[in-house]
Amino acid sequence: MNRKKYSQYLKIPVLILLIAGISFFAWGRYIKPKSFPRPDAVVTEKSVDVIEDYDPVVLEKFAKVCAKLDAKADEFFISGIVNSVNGADSLETVVNQKYELSKKGQDFYCRFGETETINGNGTYVFVDHILKKIMVGKEKEVMGNAGLPDLSTLIRNLKSEGYQLIDKKRGDQLETINVVNDNHITCKLYSVTFNPESLAPQQISVRLSNVYAPEDKAQDKTVTIDIVKCHNKVDHNTYGPEKIVRKKNASWIPAPAYEGYELIAI
Repeated sequence: MNRKKYSQYLKIPVLILLIAGISFFAWGRYIKPKSFPRPDAVVTEKSVDVIEDYDPVVLEKFAKVCAKLDAKADEFFISGIVNSVNGADSLETVVNQKYELSKKGQDFYCRFGETETINGNGTYVFVDHILKKIMVGKEKEVMGNAGLPDLSTLIRNLKSEGYQLIDKKRGDQLETINVVNDNHITCKLYSVTFNPESLAPQQISVRLSNVYAPEDKAQDKTVTIDIVKCHNKVDHNTYGPEKIVRKKNASWIPAPAYEGYELIAI
């Protein structure tokens, strides 16, 4: 399998890391979402129904829940089940895939379905257990705007991006806060469901616009993670590549448990 094909495997895990860091708030610095004019239409401003003054109680609650999803923290752990649908490409559908991210500093371990990624000890390893292929290269730097901005920045970006902040009860034991703007050119919905007493997140979900047809809702992409665990202490320290690859005469070879896997140096 060529490198281009492998890059497709990384799309969902990378997206999940961005979701965990609620990084979409940073997009407003570069993108000014307006209405979506058709190519043959006269370009006119479309007013967005914005809640001018957010409920401070809901806003504070939202900030506290999102702070528990800070993937930029020195230590962070999340595990759960991922479902995803891409309206523009049915081949990218993901159904009930197990997901785990364990991060400490620049080192991390990620499991998504039948793939594993390890970044640590100067080495980056990606393994596909179905195709029996391993990629190995130099350690990568954890990237992205993962982290919650201060409250004033949060409020400013919510308003400037035209988002509504909607708080809903889900039965007696769950609560959901939705950040919504159906006209946003990038992210139309960010949703967190949590325990209203402990504020522990139970589910996160996003609905992303198709970059080539942001006005077409049928082509949106949705990603949902049902969270099993989420906290700021790692469950284990699986950051060394040794369990998957070993060095032999200055070259990488698969570890005994992975004999028969094709190894690709990157």
